[in-house]
Amino acid sequence: MSTEPSTQVVEIAQKVFELLTQGSFTNTYKYATLLGILNALEERSTADGPPSMITSRELAEHVLRLYWPQCDGFRDDPELGLIPLAQQSGEKQPKVITAILKWRTEHPGQTISEYISEFRRSEIAFRETKVMLPARTLMNDIERTLIKFPIPLLQWFGKAKQEFLFKWNMEEQPLGIGDYQAGRPSPIDNTLRFRPGVPQALLTLSPLLRSMIQNEWTRLVAGIRQNNIEANVLHTFLFDHSRVNLNDTRTPLRELQQRFCFYCGELLVNEAGHVDHFVPWSRHPNNAIENLVVAHASCNISKSNYLAAPEHLQRWKERLASSAISSIATKLKWPSERSASISIVQSIYGLLANDVMLWSAKDTMLAFQPKETKPLLAELDLIRKSA
Repeated sequence: MSTEPSTQVVEIAQKVFELLTQGSFTNTYKYATLLGILNALEERSTADGPPSMITSRELAEHVLRLYWPQCDGFRDDPELGLIPLAQQSGEKQPKVITAILKWRTEHPGQTISEYISEFRRSEIAFRETKVMLPARTLMNDIERTLIKFPIPLLQWFGKAKQEFLFKWNMEEQPLGIGDYQAGRPSPIDNTLRFRPGVPQALLTLSPLLRSMIQNEWTRLVAGIRQNNIEANVLHTFLFDHSRVNLNDTRTPLRELQQRFCFYCGELLVNEAGHVDHFVPWSRHPNNAIENLVVAHASCNISKSNYLAAPEHLQRWKERLASSAISSIATKLKWPSERSASISIVQSIYGLLANDVMLWSAKDTMLAFQPKETKPLLAELDLIRKSA
């Protein structure tokens, strides 16, 4: 077997580590951009592998998803009310944070999934009528910031400007962003074209990179004087899924499963059950209804952050084929991301190494065998196309 892919994985891991630990960061943009790239690649994968390119528009949406919950007030001041975290050295907040805070102030109570739905409708309206709706303006602000700063900075590695992760055919201060976002002729090319093998390498490294990026992000924010927060408390606030209450999904999901535990198949007797992320939150932050299942508390605790064995993946695939899951999302006004949830599963299972241990049942782990899982991943493509 060729050693080239593994050599590339090591090279990228070393360079990302150096970038994160040796670079001089004054704000959190690079962290958000790197995590956004990982999320975009995982949510665009198929059974054949990850995409070879993404757009700055896609990346802006993923960066927004990361920052939105971090704009919740962390401290409650008697006079000033809820105060968000500072994410930049000095007195000012980064422009992206300022734009999100402004939007959320003008739209109190709106959730991130509600905003994303509104934004996607505004994109359709813009393509059809060229009408610029307010939701599109917020995303324009975020994309403009990414184009000017973190994207070009991540194109190169080191003082010699060695090509790093992707090709980006723009100068650091490009002209024509306004024309591009307004749909007028522009020299802007908003495509990040990854170097050969880079998407696969990034996704292979994803569990390690996520942890590393989140830890460095936490360290930077904890070091900003006005925050004055312990790092462990801060990490939970920035990245922990428990801030989203999943209780509303428990009853309808349990009824969908006919009151059986998703994993062991036994009746949920005398307990409501735990809502579990089928793909663990630590592997990809996905609260979409498609990624939620109800299980015995003991099964959920035993599974913890492990990936589920093929028997459970088969059951998850069969459930996706039903229209009932999207009906639950509609009734609850809960986010539904069928295609993205399929892609996340394909990207993670498709790049697992032989003999990685998967959770099957309490006290039972199985070694991953690609030949056993590959047909399941291909069948998921068919379900995506049938949506």
